[in-house]
Amino acid sequence: MVIENLKYERFKNFFQSILFRADICTFDEFSDIGLGPYHEKIRKIVLGNLTTDDLEFQLNIFKLDKNSDFEQLLVQPFRSKLKAETAYSFLLRGYLIIINFKENKTSKMMKENRLKKMGKFEHFF
Repeated sequence: MVIENLKYERFKNFFQSILFRADICTFDEFSDIGLGPYHEKIRKIVLGNLTTDDLEFQLNIFKLDKNSDFEQLLVQPFRSKLKAETAYSFLLRGYLIIINFKENKTSKMMKENRLKKMGKFEHFF
């Protein structure tokens, strides 16, 4: 499915702001989120409402099975690490949101399904 005419900056910055807030939060539930060298850049983007290229901090959204209980879940952000690749993900009412901060093997596989600067993205069902 293709979704068009999104307000790219607002949409992408919304998800980046969730990660930033999780990074600065002192609750144990968010202790896994550590933006490390990306903290300051994300802070400037979120607080300044800045725009980034669609390949910088690549955002992918996948629709999970609509007949599952995933539709009811809101899951806090978590960091995934596969060898040297790190991604940040969370689940919002049946959608899996994945943010890659730098290009890697996984982000290359999902490149065509990223949120694009023209305000369009394709996602899988």
